[in-house]
Amino acid sequence: MTLTERLKNKDRMRKIRAATYDIGIPTPPANPRRRELCRQDPERFCREYFPSIFYHPFSQDQKKIIESIRLRLTQGGYQALAAARGDGKSTITRVVGGVWGIVYGYISYLVLLGANGTFAKAMIGEIKRYYEFNDSLNEDFNEITRPVRALQGSSQRARTQTCMSKLTRLSWTEEEIVFARIAGSLASGSIIVCKGVDAAIRGLVRDGKRPDLIIGDDLETKESVRSITQTQKIRETLEMDVLGLAGPGEQLAVVLLGTIMKAGSIIDCFTDRSEMPAWYGIRQKFLIHKPDREDLWNIYMNMRKSEQVEGDTLHRRSRQFYKDNQIDMDRGSAVNNPCRYDKERELSALQHAYNKICDMGWDNFAAELQNEPVLEANESTDIKAEKVCKRVNGKRRGVIPPGTARITAAIDVKGRALNWTVIAWNQAALGWIIDYGEEPVHSPIIGAMTSDENKRDTEQAILNALLKYMEWERDNGYPEEDTGLVRHIDFGLVDAGWLPDPVYAACKAQPAGRWRPSKGLGRDKTRYRPPSASDLNRKQGNHWYCSRGGINDLWLYNLDANFWKNQVHSGFLLPIDQPGALTLFGEDKLRFEHLPFAEQICAEVWTREYIAGKGWVEGFKVVSRHNHWLDATAGALAAAGVLGIKPLPTDKTKPNEFVMPAKRWSEIQAAKKLARGAR
Repeated sequence: MTLTERLKNKDRMRKIRAATYDIGIPTPPANPRRRELCRQDPERFCREYFPSIFYHPFSQDQKKIIESIRLRLTQGGYQALAAARGDGKSTITRVVGGVWGIVYGYISYLVLLGANGTFAKAMIGEIKRYYEFNDSLNEDFNEITRPVRALQGSSQRARTQTCMSKLTRLSWTEEEIVFARIAGSLASGSIIVCKGVDAAIRGLVRDGKRPDLIIGDDLETKESVRSITQTQKIRETLEMDVLGLAGPGEQLAVVLLGTIMKAGSIIDCFTDRSEMPAWYGIRQKFLIHKPDREDLWNIYMNMRKSEQVEGDTLHRRSRQFYKDNQIDMDRGSAVNNPCRYDKERELSALQHAYNKICDMGWDNFAAELQNEPVLEANESTDIKAEKVCKRVNGKRRGVIPPGTARITAAIDVKGRALNWTVIAWNQAALGWIIDYGEEPVHSPIIGAMTSDENKRDTEQAILNALLKYMEWERDNGYPEEDTGLVRHIDFGLVDAGWLPDPVYAACKAQPAGRWRPSKGLGRDKTRYRPPSASDLNRKQGNHWYCSRGGINDLWLYNLDANFWKNQVHSGFLLPIDQPGALTLFGEDKLRFEHLPFAEQICAEVWTREYIAGKGWVEGFKVVSRHNHWLDATAGALAAAGVLGIKPLPTDKTKPNEFVMPAKRWSEIQAAKKLARGAR
C-alpha cells in the first residue's frame, strides 16, 4: 500500500470514528403543543411527562408544594417544607426543580444537598434516570435527552461526544451533570451537582456560573437530629455557606424538605415563621382532623392487634368492622391525601392512617406523618441545650466574680479523659460556672481492660492526669475580677465509682483535704440510702454522707445522684437572680461555644417506670453516654452542699432553692463538738 493510499485510509477511519462520536441532529418536539402548555404549568408537566409516577390526582397539599416550588424557581426566595413522610414531596421537588426548571431554562445551576454524600448521590441518580429513560421527555426535549441517551450508560463517552462535529462538553458522573452545549437547547451548559451538607459548600462557581437553586432534602438523620451540636453545624452551613452561594445582585432559590422528627430540628426551625421570618415555611400533616368517634377506632385498633397476634395478615374482622361502621367512623375527619391507601386491603385513607397509628404507635406517627413530634422527657421539663447555652453572664472565663464566698469543683473520671467543672458561689447562693474542661488520659489501653497489667496501666494514666490537673490548679488558681487576688478551689470531689485506687491516691496527695473521693448512688447503681444515726463510721449530710475505711482510710462522699442532678437542671431553669441559679461564663454572641457542655448537661432525663420486684422507680436515665459534664457539675453542687450551701425543701413542682450559711463547714463541726461536750 502506497503512502497516498495509507493517508486516504487513515482519513477514512478518522471520519468513521468521528461519525460514531457524533449524535446527529436532534429531532424537533413530537408534541409541540404539549411542550408549550407545560411551560408555565409544572403540575401539568408532572402529569403529562411522568404519568407512571403521578398516577393519582394531586391532593391540595401536593398542589401547594408544586406551586410554592414554581414561585421559588421563577421569583427566588427561601422555602422550607415539612410534609408527611411518603407523601411525594421529594419526588415532586426533584421533577419540578431538576427537570421542569432545567428544560425550560428557569434555572441553570442546581445544587442537591443531602445528609451526606451517599444520600446526595442517590438524589442526583434519580434525576439522571429521568433524562435517560423517560420516553415522553425524549420525544419533546430531544435536544436535551439525545446526548444523554447516546452515552448508552458509559459516562466515558461524554469526553469525545460531538453534535454536528462540535464537542457537546457533556459531563455525566455520579456527582455531577453538565448538559450538552447544543444550539437551541434551553438547558445548554446547565449544571446539576450533589453535595453532602457535611462537605465543603463554598466555591461552587463553574464556568462563571453560580448556583441559582439549592434543594436540601432530609438533611438530618435520626442520629444527628438528637445532637444539638450537629444541628447547629447544619444550621450554620445553611445560613452562612448556602445562602452565600449567590453572586452580588443575583437571586437565589433555596428549597428545604424534611419531616420534623424532633422539636428543635432543622426543618422544625426553618418552617417556624416566627423564628425564621425570611423563610416561607409550610407544615403539612396527614391526618388533618381526627374523627368524632375515636371510641370506635379504639375498638378497631384492638381488633387489629389481636389479629396480628393470631397471625391474620389480612385483618378480616377489623376490616369488616370498619366497613360496617364506616359512616360513623369517618364523620368529622379530614385527611390531606384521600388517595393514599392500599386499594386491595384498605377502604380509605383514614383507615390507612389508623393502621399506621396501630402498627407504629402514636409517637412515631406524630413525628413521621403529622410533623408534630411528641416532646421527650427532658423537653417536657424545658431543660434543653439551647436554654443552657443562653445562660451566659458576660463574665470572663476563669475569673472569680466579685462577692464570691466559696469555690467548689468536681472531676468525673473516665478512661479517655477527666471532665471537670468549677463553680463560684456568693453569699446569696448564686452559682457562676467560671470554668470547665477536659484533661486527656494518656493511656496505652484503648479497649476494655482485659488483664491486671492493662488495669494498672490505665490506673497510672488516670492518676497522672488527676495530679496534672490538681497541680495546675494549685500552682495557678483563679484571679478575682476586682482585686486580681489569686484564689483556689475550697473543696472538690473526684468520682471514685469506676477505678477508686488512682482517685484515692490523688486525693491523699493534696494538702488540707481540698479534694476527696466521691461516689454517686442513684437509679442504675446502688440506690442512695442515708445511714442510721448509730453508725459511727459515717457522717450524715443533706443528700450525702461520708463513709470511712477502705483504701488509704479516706472519707468517701456518697452522693444522692438523682437529687444533685435535679439541682443542676433546676439551676439552669431558675431566674438568674434566684438562689441556686446557675450561669455560664462568656458573652451572648459566643453562647453556642458552650454547646458540647450544654448537650452533656441534658444527656440524662428524669423518668418514672415500674420495675418488677422493685415497684415504681424514679430517677435520671441516660439518653446519651456523653454525660460527663453533668456528673461533674452535679458533683460541684454536692461539694457546695458539703460546705453548707443547703437546698431548702420546697413544693415538688417548684425548683429547689439554696441558702448560703454564714459559717464555714469547719466552724459548724466545731460548734457541734462543743455542743456534744456540753451534754
